[in-house]
Amino acid sequence: MEISLRKLLSYEFDIMTLARGTPLVGQACHPPRTVTRMNSSKFSIVTFAFAAALQISPASAGEPAAKPAAPAPVVEPVVVAEPEPENPEKIISRFFSYLQRREVDQAYDQLTRGTKIAERAEDVRTLKSKTKEAITVFGPILGHDLASKKNVGGRLVSYTLVSLGKEFPLRWRFYFYKPQDTWKLIDLRVDDRLAAMFDEPEESRAREERP
Repeated sequence: MEISLRKLLSYEFDIMTLARGTPLVGQACHPPRTVTRMNSSKFSIVTFAFAAALQISPASAGEPAAKPAAPAPVVEPVVVAEPEPENPEKIISRFFSYLQRREVDQAYDQLTRGTKIAERAEDVRTLKSKTKEAITVFGPILGHDLASKKNVGGRLVSYTLVSLGKEFPLRWRFYFYKPQDTWKLIDLRVDDRLAAMFDEPEESRAREERP
């Protein structure tokens, strides 16, 4: 009896299928000793008063003149730069980092954030469940490799990656679209059809075509 590895390992699901179901102070100065004489003349009194005024004056005492206060510094407004939109490579890399830690829910939450896919809550729950099942069957994900990247114009791109499970790899296909400034995931497909990555016909299909 022939046991087909293809049947045992056949695994495929995709979102499209699911969807369809101080100032200074002057220094104190001591006034000169006043000598009062009854016979002093008016000229002597005026001269004494003028001399006293010269002694009280800060300039005559050798003190520096107060400098004008410096103008207050101009505070420039702080401009907070908006973060640049992430490219698909960074989004995918973070997705697999979550999967390696077996944080499947967080992986899909960040992958689908801000997309129409996130609005299909039931489909996202099913996708999370299928991924957890795949990790159980094929072993924990140890890493990932980029197999191919294909651009269609400047706003549509697909990435094919292989997750490196402990027991078996899986093929992941991500489709991103950039309507304005932000890349958004629009489709995701996961399967174990590795032969297709080598442009080889699948054994199951070949058997179906036999007479």
